[in-house]
Amino acid sequence: MGGNLTLDGGLLIADSGNIELAAFRNAEWRIGQNNSAAELVTSPSTNLGNIQLRSSALVDVSGIATGSAYLRGKQIELQHGSAVISSRSGATNITSLRKDGNFSLSDVLQKL
Repeated sequence: MGGNLTLDGGLLIADSGNIELAAFRNAEWRIGQNNSAAELVTSPSTNLGNIQLRSSALVDVSGIATGSAYLRGKQIELQHGSAVISSRSGATNITSLRKDGNFSLSDVLQKL
């Protein structure tokens, strides 16, 4: 989570897990207390930032079980061979991909 997020190359991998990328300009991230889960606190004035994946950046939640990828931002861009992959081993269908925001692809070599 951050004001604007850029993944310039590199990998984010959660085998059969979940990856959430969120770009908020004025939100609060509260770390869990007393074994409670962390939570994102937004308000009506919360502004979304941008998410950019470039230079063959990869977000991958593929695996034996169903994984999920959730991207939340004002503008979400995949550039120069970057990809978000969510597939189950042995299956040809995409499992769970969610996005909130405007989405654009630029020079993406492969999209599922």
